[in-house]
Parts: sequence; C-alpha cells; structure tokens
Amino acid sequence: MSEVLNGEKPLFWDTMKPKPTKYSKKVVGLEFEKRVIDSDQDVLLLIYHPLSQKNRGLKQKFESFAETHAQLDLLIGRYNGINESAVYKNPQKLPALVYFRRQPDGSFKEVIEFDRTRELMLRSSTNAKFD
Repeated sequence: MSEVLNGEKPLFWDTMKPKPTKYSKKVVGLEFEKRVIDSDQDVLLLIYHPLSQKNRGLKQKFESFAETHAQLDLLIGRYNGINESAVYKNPQKLPALVYFRRQPDGSFKEVIEFDRTRELMLRSSTNAKFD
C-alpha cells in the first residue's frame, strides 16, 4: 500500500490491451447487402482468404491504405471470401479487390473487379508499392 501511495506502483493494472483502431469495415453475412449493395456510398472491398499465411500481410497493408484514405466519401471494407462468398469460394480467386460504384441516377451499382490485382497485391512488399 505504501508503494502505491508513494507512486512506485500503479493504482490498478490494465487487464486487456487496447484494441487497435480499424479504419476498414468488416463486412459479414447479411451486412453485405446493407453496407455494399443498398448503401449510397461507393465501396472498395478487399475479399481475402481467412488464413493469414495466404494473405502475406495484405490485410495489414489494406488497413494502412484505409487509414490514409479515411477522409474520402468511400466505404473501405474487407470481406472473408472463403466463409462468406459463393463467388469467391475458390482460393485461386483470392485475394480480390472489387469496387462498387454507384450510378448518378442511383438505379444500381456498377461492379468493377480489378484484374491482375491478386499477383500485384501479394508481390508488393512495401506500403508505397501497395498504394
């Protein structure tokens, strides 16, 4: 008690580490339609493999990309391709980068899948190359 009163020991201990701030939104299950298809925002979606060995740090690079572009009117999200998507169940299609762009009249969203991004994203070793 005297060590606490003298300031030698803290009054309490943190039992949990603070959670890191996430700038990209995780899209799961039925949220996909609500957040991606039905929303008024444009959406940039990383569809990733759930095993971290297969991603080679891609989710962390994508998170830093989302942090630097947080001020844009763009929803930057990540989506588990194997567990959540019927289209991307095949691991050969992962990772994928897909852009959902709203039309000016608001009638539908145009879906743009960036070709050849899989090899480029997995090969890039620095954030600058990834950007």
